[in-house]
Amino acid sequence: MPDPARDLWQAARDAQAGTLSSVPYSVLALGDRSYTHFAKAGRDWDRQLSALGGVTVAEVTLADADYDATAQDWADQILPAMAERGDQDVSIKSQDLGADTAPRFNRRNPAMGHLAAKRRLTAEGSSKEVMHYEITFETAGLEYTAGDTLNILPVNDPDLVSALLKEMECEGNERIGDHPDSLRDLLSTHFEIRTPSQALLEHLGLNAEDKALYGVDLLELLQNHRVDIGEMETLATFLRPLAVRSYSISSSPKVIKGGVHLTVASVRYDRAGRQHHGVGSTYLADRMAVGDALRLYVTPNSFFSLPASERPIIMVGPGTGVAPFRGFLQERAMAKDTGKTWLFFGERQEAFDFFTAHPCQNNADFLFRRIGLTGLAADVLY
Repeated sequence: MPDPARDLWQAARDAQAGTLSSVPYSVLALGDRSYTHFAKAGRDWDRQLSALGGVTVAEVTLADADYDATAQDWADQILPAMAERGDQDVSIKSQDLGADTAPRFNRRNPAMGHLAAKRRLTAEGSSKEVMHYEITFETAGLEYTAGDTLNILPVNDPDLVSALLKEMECEGNERIGDHPDSLRDLLSTHFEIRTPSQALLEHLGLNAEDKALYGVDLLELLQNHRVDIGEMETLATFLRPLAVRSYSISSSPKVIKGGVHLTVASVRYDRAGRQHHGVGSTYLADRMAVGDALRLYVTPNSFFSLPASERPIIMVGPGTGVAPFRGFLQERAMAKDTGKTWLFFGERQEAFDFFTAHPCQNNADFLFRRIGLTGLAADVLY
């Protein structure tokens, strides 16, 4: 169960049978089909509300990562049904839902920005590549607070797309179904090809929880199960929409005006004799040049924010978990907050992975003290 819902969920589990006797309800369960327990929280709520005596207006609706259309269909179905069952005069239009609170920018209506700067933070020879990115907003009205998330709409690796087309014996200019875009464009910007969907794995008789499948991508499945997958038209029915990649913002809008900074570890690993690349992290690291445009939007994170200025805080950032804390440090320094602020940051190898070039150390107002704890290098900021 998601953390923000834990208390409510516990209260629902502790409630007596019949507490919701004859109360109409319906559940829209959000999830991601690439996970084994798809939409489990929503399905659990549906069962619990029924156990407490609630009467379902419509069966639980399961929505994947690309949930907009599914959510709209659900609202169009259940709102009239709810109005009919209620004893009050209800006049609600589904298109009015969230009109005042919905983010102005989202996956279907992204804002625009451009990459203003990029540099590597880890030293050459490190087993990790951690990058610092500076992104400038070009669309007016895009705002954020320290602790929020930046979502980037990526493009799949063109080499992987070409390899998939070759494996499927396609040219790339083909059209499938009702999609107006070419097959190459669909594989590049519409379909998730890095992580196979659970539906595809089940179609091939594979267990998604099998550790031997960790890190497998669509190309490897095609190479090993070409006959079972069939033609591209069949394969497309098992492909999920390309998900946005979300990153903790590592800056404060009080310091960085009109844009954000990111601290991102590039995902790279070898499997089956071939190097694999993370969709979003290497899109930024390898294929985005300074000045290139990005499609993006911000997701607020009200459950992860700074406390009152006088309160002391201890921040623990293992690896690139330091990213959001950099924004907190900037904000406290700019506001001259009185609360003590400690940051503990550990990494694999001090010689290569200590972020000496990380911009949070360039501010003369920050005083760092090195502490050696049985080989673990940490920093404490006062």
